[in-house]
Amino acid sequence: MIVNLDTRRTIAEAPVAVLSRWQQLLRFGAKRLRRMQYDAMVLQRRHTLFLGLAPCKLDIIFVDAEQVVRQLHRSVPPGKLMIRCPGADAIILLPRGIIAATHTRIGHRLNISLELTPAAIRQLLLPEPHI
Repeated sequence: MIVNLDTRRTIAEAPVAVLSRWQQLLRFGAKRLRRMQYDAMVLQRRHTLFLGLAPCKLDIIFVDAEQVVRQLHRSVPPGKLMIRCPGADAIILLPRGIIAATHTRIGHRLNISLELTPAAIRQLLLPEPHI
């Protein structure tokens, strides 16, 4: 669950953790976000996002290690190739309109709680394959 602690609004109830670039590619390729099979993707340990395969317009939140919002991007089109935020520790991808609906702003504190499966824990311990 992802909650904006400053506005006390839920940003996402069932976020999916993406631990590697390969998983990001597979999830974008499947276009699951468009079909709403989950309401957010959290890319951990990332400060740069490559959107070449994004299935639809997305709202994007960059947060630092303390889970404070560093940058916001609303309704980013699929054709945008790269977005970067130095100092970010995670990137949250949301369906468009969520940032406005939750009144999220730069500097707001978020509570991001992701449940890691045993497979996700193993993925964290393995080196990332080169694509």
